[in-house]
Amino acid sequence: MRPCAALSMIFRETTYSVLLASADEKLNSAVLSVLAPGEYWPVCLAKNGAETRRLAAERSFDLILVNDPLPGCSALQLAEELSAGSPAVAALLVRSEEADDVYFRCVEQGVSVIPKPLAKAAFLQMLHLLCAAREKLRQSEAKQQTVEDRMAQIRLVNRAKWALIEQEDLTEPQAHRKIEKLAMDRRVSKEQIAEEILEKYMP
Repeated sequence: MRPCAALSMIFRETTYSVLLASADEKLNSAVLSVLAPGEYWPVCLAKNGAETRRLAAERSFDLILVNDPLPGCSALQLAEELSAGSPAVAALLVRSEEADDVYFRCVEQGVSVIPKPLAKAAFLQMLHLLCAAREKLRQSEAKQQTVEDRMAQIRLVNRAKWALIEQEDLTEPQAHRKIEKLAMDRRVSKEQIAEEILEKYMP
């Protein structure tokens, strides 16, 4: 399989990009066989720590699955690093006898643990839980972006108001009303009016 397989077919509205970091060919075949392209795409495969970091730096992923052991690094540390440094949901695949101990070591870093060997039904259920967690993060990201956008808009309009206060000797309420009236009369946003005021007075 190529490092990142781009498959041509009809997809669902939402698909989840996956980075699988694993040097175990048998496990890779098992995992890839259940990652239906209509639900998981693209799926990228890395076989050591360096390749995993390179692919994670080149693009963002929804899910990152790290199989322990992984050549060239500590799989646990890599999973924690990728979880902290990206919006992806990370999971570490470990032997079942180690799962509980590893869970307590990495749960506070936001890394899930998947015990091996993999049972197909249980693994699919875990994937669905990871996807649900990714959706929750996506909603939080969207809300945060909305708040940041709103704050940027407020700052822009406030800068334009102060330009009017200084250049046209208006009071703050007068400057506010002027921006609102211009936006209403021209049927454009207050942000557009603010940008034009700043271009005029503060080029």
